[in-house]
Amino acid sequence: MAVSSKPGASANAQTVYNSFRSRGYSNAAAAGIIGNLQQESSVSPGSVQSGGAGRGIAQWGTGPGSGGRWETENQYAADHKQDPWALTTQINFLQQEMNQRGLGAGSAFAKSGNVGTTTSQFEI
Repeated sequence: MAVSSKPGASANAQTVYNSFRSRGYSNAAAAGIIGNLQQESSVSPGSVQSGGAGRGIAQWGTGPGSGGRWETENQYAADHKQDPWALTTQINFLQQEMNQRGLGAGSAFAKSGNVGTTTSQFEI
């Protein structure tokens, strides 16, 4: 099922969904990812948490006490000569993080047919 078939689905959500489907993720896994990103940032790569440290589609934290994930994303972007605020860059960095967490393509998560399970497993 395409994300765009749901009312209110954004073009960014569709792009993320299609990206993860093309990488071998099931419909349920891609939907679980989208559900989390929707809650985090409305799937907006330019999202900045009001009064907080979150940045980007996954609201990666910046600064002391946040785990430095935004700084890591920025380093990833620099290493790949990409814009850290670009949706494609953020999707690729998210995939790298997922691989490190055992949620990469080929994992049980990626093959899951249960949206509820993938949503809770993906929580970032």
